[in-house]
Amino acid sequence: MYSIKHQLLKGLLVNMLLVMFLLMIGLNFMILKLITDHASTRLQHDAESLISELARDANGQWTVNVAHLSTIYNRVRSGHYYLVQTRDFSLRSRSLFDFEFEPRAIDEGPGSSYRMDGAGDEEWLVWQQQINKGGADFTIWVAEDLSPIYRDMRHFFVLGLVVVLASTLLALYRQQRIVGASLNVFEQLRRELNAHDYNASLQRRDSIPREVAPLVEEINQLLRFLQQRTQRTRNAIANLAHELKRPLQILSLKCTGDNAGQDSVRAIEDIHGVIERELRRARLSGSDRLGGACDVREEWPHLIDMTARIYPHISVETNGLQDLKPLPYDRGDVLELLGNLLDNACKFANHQVRVQFAENLHEVSLVFEDDGPGVDESQIKDLARPGFRVDESIKGHGLGLGLCADIVDSFNGSLEFGHAMLGGLKVAVSLPLQVREDLGLDAG
Repeated sequence: MYSIKHQLLKGLLVNMLLVMFLLMIGLNFMILKLITDHASTRLQHDAESLISELARDANGQWTVNVAHLSTIYNRVRSGHYYLVQTRDFSLRSRSLFDFEFEPRAIDEGPGSSYRMDGAGDEEWLVWQQQINKGGADFTIWVAEDLSPIYRDMRHFFVLGLVVVLASTLLALYRQQRIVGASLNVFEQLRRELNAHDYNASLQRRDSIPREVAPLVEEINQLLRFLQQRTQRTRNAIANLAHELKRPLQILSLKCTGDNAGQDSVRAIEDIHGVIERELRRARLSGSDRLGGACDVREEWPHLIDMTARIYPHISVETNGLQDLKPLPYDRGDVLELLGNLLDNACKFANHQVRVQFAENLHEVSLVFEDDGPGVDESQIKDLARPGFRVDESIKGHGLGLGLCADIVDSFNGSLEFGHAMLGGLKVAVSLPLQVREDLGLDAG
């Protein structure tokens, strides 16, 4: 089982990180290109100034009039350098000091810029071009150290990553709130379903999103279908009971008297039992409620009090009830299941009945034991059969355990019989708790 909320948040996180990372890479590239283009333009202007100050001295030797250039070229390792080179000699700025290198070979033309490693940890941006002045060919080389700018760029990139991550976490938190609020509509629908019966339908309110409206319509169709099916079932059973009522009254009148045969009385009782069983099963085939939960901790004391009045000589010991959470089943069905099992145990017990409740992550177990005579191994498999009675002397139609089996089966649980440590019958019921997760019931 997966969570829509977690899937949406996971997709949002991945997409935001990817977009932010690409944005940072693109922004870093554009800023670096802007800085490089600006520095390259400045170097071209410096090269033009250098060319204008290149002239012959009184001895006919080529020289650069440094008095008209920026004094930054006179400071050693100042970050600004130039080199004027011919086939016969070269003129270097004082800032180059003893750093030796060979300019790259470039084609004739307007010039070109490139990056290279400079003195120490410096990173140079170079502008280099070929010129001809006064009949002589010169290579003009001008460089600027951009390592401080690159360091600032790296710091900016790291700071940008921190800002991006912080912004992503903030956006993720905000989106989590928005997604949670948007998905609350399903919780509202679940609660409304839990509060409705088959004779009602969900109301389409303005608060329901358009995307959920088709689901509401489908649920309403299902409710109408269940209402019709339940009504047909109940009508059929009611008609059956009505049709059998008068013949049974006639038979009862004829069988009352001193000459009434025991077989006839037993047959009438069996017919009454069949009608009662089918009426109860009709209720199981369609409950009035669509969901709900039963808190056994609140209901159990009332069952014990009622049992004590009917069986005052029986002591009922209860274990594990305080740790039992609300069961995700119809309250009436659960009470009928517990009431029948408890009544059956007390009916056949001599003095004591023990009830054990236990729950784990997947199921809840109910174990009923009594100290009665118990059941033969050959009869255990017939206990859940409707109408079967171990002790014919005890009044009743033998419907209790059969009805319990029907209820447990409707819960997709299991019902098992065995021999109790107290000496009597042991009835063990296991009910799955997956329904609790599906309905979103609070496990606490």
